[in-house]
Amino acid sequence: MLPATQSDENKRAIAFVLGVQDNYRFQIRSWIKWMEEEGHVINQEGVAGYFTWLNAGSPYAARTIANKRAAVKKRIRAMYRDRPYEERAKMNQFLKDLDEDHATAAPRPANDAIGRDKVVPMEMYEAMKTASITARQRLFFRFLVSTGTRVTEAVTARLVDCVADGPDWIKITVKGKGSKGVAYKTREVSIERSLYDEIRQEFAGTTYLFETSTGRPVDRNYVSRTVKKVGKRIGINISAHTLRHSFATNYLTQNPGKVAALSSFLGHSSVSITLSYYVHEEVTKDQLRRVSA
Repeated sequence: MLPATQSDENKRAIAFVLGVQDNYRFQIRSWIKWMEEEGHVINQEGVAGYFTWLNAGSPYAARTIANKRAAVKKRIRAMYRDRPYEERAKMNQFLKDLDEDHATAAPRPANDAIGRDKVVPMEMYEAMKTASITARQRLFFRFLVSTGTRVTEAVTARLVDCVADGPDWIKITVKGKGSKGVAYKTREVSIERSLYDEIRQEFAGTTYLFETSTGRPVDRNYVSRTVKKVGKRIGINISAHTLRHSFATNYLTQNPGKVAALSSFLGHSSVSITLSYYVHEEVTKDQLRRVSA
């Protein structure tokens, strides 16, 4: 299947896919250009490598990636149109496997970019701190704003995964999203040591950073309700996830760049997801820390 491993075979395959006259010609030329630059040919490895790059290394938004994938898949099917049934069946299974593998599956396009109505303006942060009537409310708010973590990631953070990163920062390994058949991804976020010390003093956990008196992680729904209540006190409708969007959007406003580092920091499955939500920008470790300070 897709056996274009020899020079002549690959040339014939390239001539075929470039020779089809349809609306996908530009996308196919882009694919062939990528393979030539990366030393790939038209075979399973070349196609899988291209799809992986589209997700993890390209600057394209999710809808553009979907279009490029569709172009490649259409050409492969055209190459096998007249092949025996068994060969076509194997090829179709190969394409199906690409759609199901986490590294090569198509990213899900966001319905809409994150609007300003889903972002807490920087000038509202102090008001929210003041409206947090307990120390725990203030700490939840500050941690979410500082890290851009999902609520579940925050409340399941373990003390064993909190380590010093220089004299002023604590590095925390959090467990991100997973899905059926796909292992949960971990990533690192950072908070100021002073914030970490306040959390430790207030919650005094033995296993979790945010721990109840019974030794269990704080309930994520409790944190979500708390954030909503604080927002209502100052007249804004927000959720805990709003603070995640705020972290990303406010950073990008201050530090224009590309998205690769921010995507990794937020734990998105691909850069294209970050692009769908925000803009074509990137963050550095020090810049992230400046925003969270």
